Amino acid sequence: MKDMYSFDVGDQRAVDTFYALERAYRRCFDRIGVPYAVAEADSGNIGGSLSKEFHFVSSAGEDTLLKCSSCDYSANEERAQSVASSNSNAVDVYRGVITNEKAQTIREFRVVVPAQHRLNLLKIKSAWPANAREELKMTPIATVDASNPASVCQSILAESGSGDIEYLIDESIDGRVLDALRDGVEDACAVRAKDWRLAQTGETCARCKHGKLESQRAIEVGHIFYLGDKYSKAMDLNVVYQGQRSHVQMGCYGIGISRILQAAAECSNADGRGLRWPVAIAPYLATIVPLDGMDHVAELYSVLEGVRIHNAQLFKSNIVVDDRDYLSAGFRLHDAQLLGIPVTIVMGRRFKQMSEVEVQLRVPMLALPQHVAGIAVQGDGYEHKAYVRVDKLAEFLACAFESHLQRQQLAES
Repeated sequence: MKDMYSFDVGDQRAVDTFYALERAYRRCFDRIGVPYAVAEADSGNIGGSLSKEFHFVSSAGEDTLLKCSSCDYSANEERAQSVASSNSNAVDVYRGVITNEKAQTIREFRVVVPAQHRLNLLKIKSAWPANAREELKMTPIATVDASNPASVCQSILAESGSGDIEYLIDESIDGRVLDALRDGVEDACAVRAKDWRLAQTGETCARCKHGKLESQRAIEVGHIFYLGDKYSKAMDLNVVYQGQRSHVQMGCYGIGISRILQAAAECSNADGRGLRWPVAIAPYLATIVPLDGMDHVAELYSVLEGVRIHNAQLFKSNIVVDDRDYLSAGFRLHDAQLLGIPVTIVMGRRFKQMSEVEVQLRVPMLALPQHVAGIAVQGDGYEHKAYVRVDKLAEFLACAFESHLQRQQLAES
């Protein structure tokens, strides 16, 4: 994990730093070239008022993101907001209890959400100052018909008994229920209306009010936080700026280096034949597989070293030669696919007969036309193949990768 911390004078400068780092992270992931999503997230125990996660989109992911079909809204399932939809007027009532480390009840409350909606425990926990040693327990009490607000209120209060009990009413529930409940308790401030449920796929986006939320599984590879003065106050870390003393505003930023490699490998193995390393993080950019001896390998190596795009070397010295002549041709070709090196050059029978090599390209998000530099290309969406004369190899590879790299540069800008 690569960690970074920022220290600023003033809220606005700290927020500007947060968004500057978000842009930098986006450029990193644009350059890597694996499809990713940026989602609003919960800050958890780290704290702070602003938090975003970076995810590689993958069906094998452990996180669920909800993304609007119309606007650019995207959030972790625990943070996502929606306009609730329900096919009935029923509401679910839950009894909530917070206990300390000695299992003593220190707070009791009720939560009311539309029927068939799951509770958002993170949002409920955030209703009061957090304490890591406290435990939250939720128990369903009843499902009540909300068409008559007075009867709903009576049912909730009947389950409450006596004592200081707070009421968390989901904001999507009929406002008449909220009014009736406030009239029925001694302290109207004990009734709070907010979003206490988990947003669901298919519900209306709370930001644009007309798009629908779609879910996707994803693997978290980065997380950034605006912390404010939570830690600087605790440490009394302050500075004098323009004659005024104030606590510094902090941010922290984490990107999972090894996790990126693991997630990129997971996301690039869709065809089951092997990896497809993105060009930016591949261990090698090209491999030469000679099937009929090592003659002319050095010549071909020099051709690859000389491939240039806009006067910059494409492969440089990131080229490996598979000289394991004690293994069968099929084994080495299978290994080349399995390892997922972006470019594989096979020197087989056609090389001796026609000075042609087989070029295999396993590059994520590489889109090629049927002909590149006048050479026919076959592709199945995961891998491209072509037979290329050695004297045309540099031109072919430069043309094949130029549009791919240009798309990455446009994404970064």
